[in-house]
Formats: sequence, C-alpha cells, structure tokens
Amino acid sequence: MNRHPITWIALVSVLSVQVLCAASTSQRAQVEIVGERLSGQADVAPVNVDIVEYSEGCFATRIDLPLCNRNRRIRFRYSAEPDWRDGSFTFKAQASGQVALILRGQDQEKRDKPPVLVIYDNVRVTGAEIKNGSFETLDNTGVPVSWKVFNEPKSEPPVDDQNRATILTSEAIDGKNCVRVGYNSSLYQLITVEAEKPVTVSFFYRTVE
Repeated sequence: MNRHPITWIALVSVLSVQVLCAASTSQRAQVEIVGERLSGQADVAPVNVDIVEYSEGCFATRIDLPLCNRNRRIRFRYSAEPDWRDGSFTFKAQASGQVALILRGQDQEKRDKPPVLVIYDNVRVTGAEIKNGSFETLDNTGVPVSWKVFNEPKSEPPVDDQNRATILTSEAIDGKNCVRVGYNSSLYQLITVEAEKPVTVSFFYRTVE
C-alpha cells in the first residue's frame, strides 16, 4: 500500500485549497482521533496526537473547533464510493493515555442536502488494542460492545432513524455485522496508547448505495 509520510505534510498544506476543492465534489468517509474529553464521556487526561502517515486517497488535517485543542484532534478523510475500500493511517500520542477513535460519515456542507452515510467494517489496530472491531457482539440495545454512539445534541438535520448510527446485518465484508454512521451520529471507542508508540488503524469503508 502506498503511504505518505509526515515529511510530505508541508507540500500537502501548500496544495490544501486545490485538494479540498476536489474533495468537496466527492463523498467522503471520515475517521478522527481525539485526545481529549468528548461530550458525555468521563474525564480523560488530555493527550496530544501527531500524524505519522496515511494510505493513498486520504487527506489528513488537524481539527480546529471552538473550545477544543487542535493538537489533540486529527481527522482522516477518504474518498468513498459504494464499493468497499481499505483505508489506514498511523498516529502517535505524545503521552500515554486514552484517545477516542471515531467513525463518522461526511460532514454536511449544504444543510438542505441529505446526509452522506458511510458503512465501516473490520476495524484493525496495531500498536494498541481495539475490541470488537467487526461489530459482531452487540449489547441488549443493539450497540456494538466496547463502542459508544454519539449523537450531536443540536444536529442539523436532526438525528433520526434515517441517519442514526446503526448496525447492518446484510452488507458486512467480515462476519455478519457492519456499522452505518452519519456525521452527526457517530460511533467511537476509547483505546489506550503509549507515549511515542506508533498506532496504525486500518478499516474497510464505503458509502450507502
């Protein structure tokens, strides 16, 4: 698999306007690493995170949000189609602790358009431990064990049965289950990381047909 080391980030930054313009016309899967407290989550010690490398077709950036620390949030966007694709990225934490691995759909640039929903399956991690990465084990509410659903409290459009994170049982690439998420209804898992130890996350993804 072709990879883009962090030494290329300067070049990517120079071309970011062109890349973002090209990406805006396609559908995207979005995976985030967050080293600070999420809404509704118990307090977690802050952890700064760094991008190491990522697979071809990915655009990696830090996340700038009000009241958030950009050094603790990184986003990996992948061009997505209705066929399954395999994506991966590697990051490092500057201190030992926990970070959130978040699976999302595409953020909506036009609120009058239907949300872009993304399906994920077979999430694998090296350098740390992921639990229930193929979503085969569910709790009594239908949520994958070791994962949590996060619904944006002031979502626009509102989270409903059409765009809510949910398990699918007929379209998996590994086992029986896969998960469908939107941007405002995502799925995340806390993973424990060691200081300066590279962690590689790999997964299959596609859009809903």
